[in-house]
Amino acid sequence: DKSAENLSKYDIFIAGGFLGATLTKNISQQTHGHKTVFASYLDKEPGNSSMRTQFELKRYEKSSYYSQINTLLCPSVAKCGGVGVKSFHPKDNYVVLNNGREVQYGVLVNAMGLRPDAAAIKGFKEALDNPKAPVYSNLDSVVGTKYYGFIPLFNNGDAFVYIPPFPFSGEVEGYNFLIALDTWKKSAAMGQVSPLHSLTIINANDKFASKSEKLDAYIKEKLDAYGVKVLYNTKLTEIDGDNQRLTLSNSETHWFNNLYVHAPVKANDAFQGSGLLNEDGLTMPVDAKTLQHPQYSNVFGIGDINALNIQKSFLAGIAQSHVVRHNALRTLKNKSANAEYNGYSKLNLYTGLNKLVTYTETYEKGESLGTSLPVVRYYLGAKIGGKGNLSILKGKNPGPPKGKLGYQKFADEKETHKEAAH
Repeated sequence: DKSAENLSKYDIFIAGGFLGATLTKNISQQTHGHKTVFASYLDKEPGNSSMRTQFELKRYEKSSYYSQINTLLCPSVAKCGGVGVKSFHPKDNYVVLNNGREVQYGVLVNAMGLRPDAAAIKGFKEALDNPKAPVYSNLDSVVGTKYYGFIPLFNNGDAFVYIPPFPFSGEVEGYNFLIALDTWKKSAAMGQVSPLHSLTIINANDKFASKSEKLDAYIKEKLDAYGVKVLYNTKLTEIDGDNQRLTLSNSETHWFNNLYVHAPVKANDAFQGSGLLNEDGLTMPVDAKTLQHPQYSNVFGIGDINALNIQKSFLAGIAQSHVVRHNALRTLKNKSANAEYNGYSKLNLYTGLNKLVTYTETYEKGESLGTSLPVVRYYLGAKIGGKGNLSILKGKNPGPPKGKLGYQKFADEKETHKEAAH
């Protein structure tokens, strides 16, 4: 049964696009549509960071990378696309949408991710939308070719990559500089790229992976081997696209022939005064296992917005969605949240035209970095994994941990985590 569009209260309110849309199918799969679900999202949301590098290499169609949220939602849910949430009121169990509508809920699932902030860097958006400025990003540009310029088209001079302060969307999973370095090295040997070129990484942090020492050490080792200069604890403050000049937080200026900016993020005004987020105004505290808010037992989180001690990834968000699906339905029955997230995360880091390494972790087993057989890993990750991610988004594959074998099942009366959950 389809949830009516005009109810004053819904069993479950889901705020957020990609992961939120996938969660609607997970919930409907378990309830057969017998719970009212409302999904609120913005029409334009950042694409899937796990597919970004291959998209920039033109190996994924734009329609695949920027999947339409409407096509991912379960048809049985009520939806309010393009409107979004204006304010959250968890004490009284309701939200206000940007069109002024108030919607009450039994359970709130926060899947809103991190909001990009192009205005944080003066001149950035203007340079990104300037067809003559060699400035690229993981953000949209009105210039169609800006989706593909950084990796294959750079042929001489000084290139720069900007890593903004943690947290930000696409951390590690969206890094394209290692595959770019490999591409330029091979192209230089064939005479397509001048040997007179360099790469400097401007890193606002002191590391490349906020939660993984193993990943951070691996990336630094690779950059050292290429002779890449890294400016740590340095922010990019201004871009002059017309004159191809950038300014850093230490007042240094540099001319550039190629610049790629991983967009910084900003606080979402919808959460202001709600008490849902941490002091940073960017992430939400949740129980590490139940993914339940410590203050509001009927609020859960999935994806990048969760403040968890794991290396964030698309597949981590999917694994969390199964836990939240189960715990949300139990909460509606006034039962404790008993499904436990095991800290699963998995991501691919592209290191060359046909090479990648695979990072995986769980709370119990810790981290592992698979660097053997990089060509085989590339095939599994780029050829099969990319299609698999699309299949997960569209609800054709439940995703981790069971994948095509089916949905994860949890013991219905397991109470071991009751105290921590509440």
